Amino acid sequence: MSTVRYHWAAKGDVNAFFGLMLDNVANLLLTVSLLGAVFEFPTGFALRHMIPGTAIGVLVGDALFFWLAWRLARRSRRPDITAMPLGLDTPSTLGMIFFVLGPAYKSTLSRGTTQVEAATFAWHLGIACIFISGLFKLACSVGCNWVRRTLPRAGLLGSLAAIAIVLISFLPLLEILQSPVVGLVSLAIVLATLVARLELPGRVPGAVGSLLVGGALFYAMRAMQAHGWLPESLHIPPEELVIDPAAGLWPTEWLSVLRLDWIWAIPAAIPYLPIVIPFALATVVGGI
Repeated sequence: MSTVRYHWAAKGDVNAFFGLMLDNVANLLLTVSLLGAVFEFPTGFALRHMIPGTAIGVLVGDALFFWLAWRLARRSRRPDITAMPLGLDTPSTLGMIFFVLGPAYKSTLSRGTTQVEAATFAWHLGIACIFISGLFKLACSVGCNWVRRTLPRAGLLGSLAAIAIVLISFLPLLEILQSPVVGLVSLAIVLATLVARLELPGRVPGAVGSLLVGGALFYAMRAMQAHGWLPESLHIPPEELVIDPAAGLWPTEWLSVLRLDWIWAIPAAIPYLPIVIPFALATVVGGI
């Protein structure tokens, strides 16, 4: 890299970090909330067993992608190499919640086991499914470059268009419209900064600005609602599920995964492969 200087950080990386971070945090909250609200899955168990390892896995994966991009940039002497972001994709998250973790928990609970035993089995089953999914993606990686060179990019992206519109655009829009003042103002800031490329005061990144303004509006309206100063038409709906942050404070229970007890759940994961593999294939196509 003697003649070409590689900038490993750029101005847009702050926006990208907050965008990716908020997306992953939203998916983690969605996992805990839906499991608790729909399947009565113990929230404390999810916070102390499932969430920490998932978050650390995303952190380690992004660090590895950064290292791979850095190594490729040095070897190829190209200044335009960008690390691929890693995170929880919404379709796979919803698929795991509604078709794997939740049904496995309810089915095990109906056999007379305790909540903790049923939750532990569902957790181990989820790990086994993700492990098999990872092996499938590893096998697909052999032909990914050939697919990328052979098929037009528009065709690859088109295969994900319906999923993106329904699960990434439409469903979050319903959440936005539940608190339209907060949601639409935050959306307007994102569109103005990322699409129209307008700059916020102090050159604050758009994702950060939308988070700060949206959060301030939400708590200001919640305070006004508590004092009766807010019109009823603008009331913020009450939260259906309260997650106690203290339940996930410095958890150590997730470390039990290192005992590899989940390996015994691999045979039980076989019937779920018709659900898991298509989501894995969609992720592979999106990565290509």
